[in-house]
Amino acid sequence: MKKLTEGELVLPVLAFLKVNGGSATIAEIKDYILNTYPLSAADLKMSDTRKGEHVFEQQIRNLRSHDKLGKLGLAVGIPGGFRLLPGIADILDDNPEWLFDMISSHTTKAVRKIVDKIDKTRKVISLDEDATEGVAMTAREAKRRKRSAKLRKAAVEHFSRDGVIACHCCGMTFEAVYGPEFGESCIEIHHKKPIYTYEDADVSKTIAEALKNVIPVCPNCHRVIHKQKLFSDAKIAALKKTLTH
Repeated sequence: MKKLTEGELVLPVLAFLKVNGGSATIAEIKDYILNTYPLSAADLKMSDTRKGEHVFEQQIRNLRSHDKLGKLGLAVGIPGGFRLLPGIADILDDNPEWLFDMISSHTTKAVRKIVDKIDKTRKVISLDEDATEGVAMTAREAKRRKRSAKLRKAAVEHFSRDGVIACHCCGMTFEAVYGPEFGESCIEIHHKKPIYTYEDADVSKTIAEALKNVIPVCPNCHRVIHKQKLFSDAKIAALKKTLTH
């Protein structure tokens, strides 16, 4: 396993800043990554330039000295650590998956452009099932989840044919594999682009635009899309072609 690059450390650093209340010291981030992230022997090697410091810890310091998070418009360096910029915690709450994928696959300019679009009133909407089902939610979170459920239902209805929805890439249907009792509507919705709406906007005004930017996919194809960073229509079409021959 190769050592982590600065870019690869952006995601775990952001994740910890969020759960730590928006800011953290380099020492706190180091302990978090050491205890929760897969590190290679190269990461754990002691630095040749900083006595008593691991290589991965030096990479975290480089994030700060090179202002990587600041250039992305996500966080700023503070004495001894980092602090999330205003509104970024809300963005991570609303839909972290697309933001993380965007950070890992796009240029600094592209990330900055999208972050600039989002303020305290504009939100990102997810059409996937919420993994926090059964967990206590704030009124704001409950409202967001209800809105997302309406959008997901609209997407399922839009892409279904005779009550059956197929994976856009491989054509698999859950009904064929698991039967209608267990397979109905068991599909994932892939966001080709972030879906925006305003907090008080009528959901019906968002649906038409949202449906242009999503596709239904099975979990396997969804995993391949994200793992291989197939984020353009052309790359998804190429995947689909390999699966239909």
